[in-house]
Amino acid sequence: MNISVDKEYIKIGITAIVAVRIFGYTLGGLNDETEQFIGKNEGIALEYDNALENPVLLGYRNMIKDIGRSQKKFPPTSEALISNIKRRGSFMRVNPIVDIYNAHAVTNFLSIGAHDLNKVNGDICFTFANEGEEFYPIGGGVKRAVEGDFIYKDNNGIMAFLDARDSEEYKIEEDSKDIVLIAQGNANTTVEYRKTALTEIAEDIISNFGGSYDILVVETKGE
Repeated sequence: MNISVDKEYIKIGITAIVAVRIFGYTLGGLNDETEQFIGKNEGIALEYDNALENPVLLGYRNMIKDIGRSQKKFPPTSEALISNIKRRGSFMRVNPIVDIYNAHAVTNFLSIGAHDLNKVNGDICFTFANEGEEFYPIGGGVKRAVEGDFIYKDNNGIMAFLDARDSEEYKIEEDSKDIVLIAQGNANTTVEYRKTALTEIAEDIISNFGGSYDILVVETKGE
C-alpha cells in the first residue's frame, strides 16, 4: 500500500499525511490499564466545557468552512464523539480497537480514519471528489459528494469523506488482522503531533493484542 497526495492539498493546509499500519494482532479483551484509560478519558469528556475552542478542532472546522460545507452537518469527529459522550453520559463501546482510538481522540482531538488493510485495493489517494461521486458511510445509506470535497480513496471508491465519515466498505471488524489508522490533520496539527498520537494508539493496541506497527509520513508536493 502506497499513499499519494494531490498537490492542491497544500491549499487546505495539509502539508503531510501521517498514518500507522498495524499488523498481525489478535483481538481479545482489553487489559486493566486500557480500561482505566478509557474510564479516565470518559470523565474528561464529561467535564469539558470549552473543548470546542481547541485549536485542533478549530483547524478542522476551518477546512469545512473554507470549502463551503456546513460545520454543523460535518463536525470534526472528535467533537462529535465528545458531544455523544456528554449526551449519553458515558463512553459508547464499539469494538476494542475503535474504543482505544476513540479514547485517545478525546484528548488529542484528531479525526482518525480507520480501515482494514485487506479491504484496500491499490494505493490510497488523497484528492478532491468529482460532482456526484458516491460514498457509503458506516451505518448504511449513500452520500453524493460535491465537487471539491476532500476525500481519500483506493481503486474501488471513497474510503473517507471530508475527514468526518469512514466508509462501511473498509471498516475494521472483529476478524480484522492488519489495519491502517490515518491522521490527515489540518493546518493546526504538526507532523510530530500526529506521529506521537498515532504511536501512542498503536502501542496501546499492541500492548493488548500483540502485533507490530510502522509509521508512514507522506508529504504533499507542491509545484
